[in-house]
Amino acid sequence: MKRRTLLMSAAGAVLAMSRTSRPARAEATAASANTRASEPWTTRGTVARPGGVIGYARAGQGPLLVLLPKLGGWINDWSPLARELSSEYSLIAIDPPGHGSSRMASEPPAVQTLSESAAMVRATLEELGIESFTLVGNSLGGCISATMAALWPKMITRLVLISTAVYPKDPMAQILEDEARTNPPVYAQNGDPMPRTRERAMATFGMDAAFVDDMIRSRAIAGRWIRASERGVRREGIAELLPRIEAPTLLIYSDQGTYLRHRITAQRLIRDVRLATITDGGAFVHQEKPVETARAMREFLRA
Repeated sequence: MKRRTLLMSAAGAVLAMSRTSRPARAEATAASANTRASEPWTTRGTVARPGGVIGYARAGQGPLLVLLPKLGGWINDWSPLARELSSEYSLIAIDPPGHGSSRMASEPPAVQTLSESAAMVRATLEELGIESFTLVGNSLGGCISATMAALWPKMITRLVLISTAVYPKDPMAQILEDEARTNPPVYAQNGDPMPRTRERAMATFGMDAAFVDDMIRSRAIAGRWIRASERGVRREGIAELLPRIEAPTLLIYSDQGTYLRHRITAQRLIRDVRLATITDGGAFVHQEKPVETARAMREFLRA
């Protein structure tokens, strides 16, 4: 069987979570945080959930868009797009469990399922008083988004999937076999992602060099949660869930790269679907081509 992977790059250690108790909701202005001058987020905060805290950031005003980043990514993946859309939309970006500012109290499980991650994102939104929204996801975030749209269709008014892999369920034995025979190995024996050079990341995902170093930093924070989350994507799959999605759905993919075949599968399985193709982009067009991505989203959301 052909080995299948999501997005994997640099190795890193898991960022240890403080055991100090936190309030159910902690929020701070972005200006008070040590962020870059171009920070588009007006506030950042966390919501306490069983097992840790889930981090989020807010920007803009208007109809609500909820944004979920890629495997090993973080909230800042959405900064270029937030600068384009925050004058028209209210944005909330959320870090998946173990990623970015979502700090877990324990080591990652062998498998972090999509439904588990989806439930934590939903609980975070409910804590923030959010009941209905457009959901936007890239890569792992797209898989979590599709799961949420299938499980809780009344919450999701519209769905945007950006470079999202569509796989059927795989047995755990097959996943472990694929990991064991991959050469060079993707993960170290302790579960850390193996290092990946900037050149390989650019070649694999068609990435702009400007975003590779940022991805390496975010993956160092996610550490072993990358393998647990990737296993969850393969173990649970979303191919069986896509026909259950009721929300109008926009698929945004580049015209090149490894994700293009997944667009064909998603287009076939989702009942109410539109397509947007970004030319000369890589797997992360919302970062590299934010103007074009924002234009495609506006057209879809206004329709």
